[in-house]
Amino acid sequence: MKRISKRAVLLIALTLVGMASAASTQSKRELIRILQQQGFTGALSGDIHFTTVGTLHCPSSNFQVIYFEWYGPAHPSSHRAQYRILFLEGGRRYVGSYIVMGGPVSIRKNSVLFTYEEFPDNVITCSALGTGEPVELKEGGSLTIEK
Repeated sequence: MKRISKRAVLLIALTLVGMASAASTQSKRELIRILQQQGFTGALSGDIHFTTVGTLHCPSSNFQVIYFEWYGPAHPSSHRAQYRILFLEGGRRYVGSYIVMGGPVSIRKNSVLFTYEEFPDNVITCSALGTGEPVELKEGGSLTIEK
């Protein structure tokens, strides 16, 4: 059995980390292209913002979690906006999103935590994402995954 030098192991590790980072980080233009080609039903023009939240590690796959904000043209008496939590399997395949009310989004222990209306700590789990079952909200009601 051959011995591998510490330098070779370090080089391999750095290469793998670089590949993982490249796979999970896209430009705004690349995200728009992925969403357009893979059935996203929300608006992709106008004042849009993507914020990478992190990676949700599930038994079946890893999902890049992105917070999406869209601000549309407003009439003097109204403001139009939409907020979603997007899921990209392996950082490349759009599997769906949850429409939320805005507010902080984070990942903790293989779950996505988010605020809905004024209730924090609503949870999207790997099982809900994998099966499409509704996400139960703290104040009652539920959300279903959408394209």
